[in-house]
Amino acid sequence: MATFDKKDLERMLSDIKTELTKKLGKKRIVFVDASSNTTVPAGSSETITIQPPQGKIWRILMMNISVSPPNSSTTGTHKIVLSHSKLLQWHMVGVYEYNNTILFYKQVFTGTVSVTNASTPEESRALLDSIKATYDYPMQFRYYNDTDADQTNTRVIGLLIEEEDEAE
Repeated sequence: MATFDKKDLERMLSDIKTELTKKLGKKRIVFVDASSNTTVPAGSSETITIQPPQGKIWRILMMNISVSPPNSSTTGTHKIVLSHSKLLQWHMVGVYEYNNTILFYKQVFTGTVSVTNASTPEESRALLDSIKATYDYPMQFRYYNDTDADQTNTRVIGLLIEEEDEAE
């Protein structure tokens, strides 16, 4: 399964951003690069918080994720979970075996996914639509490295966000 890097991600989302901006009027489109290259030790996790500016509401229009498996891992799983801090629950999860790349592309987890609650674009859209992030209640991605090797590969996470003022 092919992966993509940050430059590929920006190219994929650029044309879509232009088209959506034309259709949204007062709402704005924001590209958020939530990628991380922090080392995540075996058996640990990392939380990436996506917090809109004060007075703004963010909704995910499109999301692309690519996480290569930890180098030299021989057992276990790694997963990514999207949650909303206001509800204190996860919304979307993709669990992959130690030797498979986490890939969320074209609105679904693809490749050899072990567990997901969003196996169709429609299910993914419904889950993403249920998240409305504000400054006080941001969204979070949590990467779990439940393998036997440290994760030193970059977690590439790109979001196209619809932004509006809280008063709108």
